[in-house]
Amino acid sequence: MRQIENIQLIDEKIGLDNLPDKLKEIALVRLEHPDVNLKELGELLPSGKVSKSGINHRLQAGRNRFKIKIRQGIIIKNMHGIA
Repeated sequence: MRQIENIQLIDEKIGLDNLPDKLKEIALVRLEHPDVNLKELGELLPSGKVSKSGINHRLQAGRNRFKIKIRQGIIIKNMHGIA
């Protein structure tokens, strides 16, 4: 699953603890529940439900912002600009 691979890449390169809290929460729940769909994933978040669209937006924003920079060899120190 591509989401899992992206999360693992981010974890390996910069660590999930360096993600914004909302993105980190989704990443951790996704790793714990790799087979649930986005709607179900949003219902599993400890901080409260998030819509399927909200989950998708956060995952894509994280992938676009972090994965590309990681593959370019850029280490990001302040990443708290993503919702």
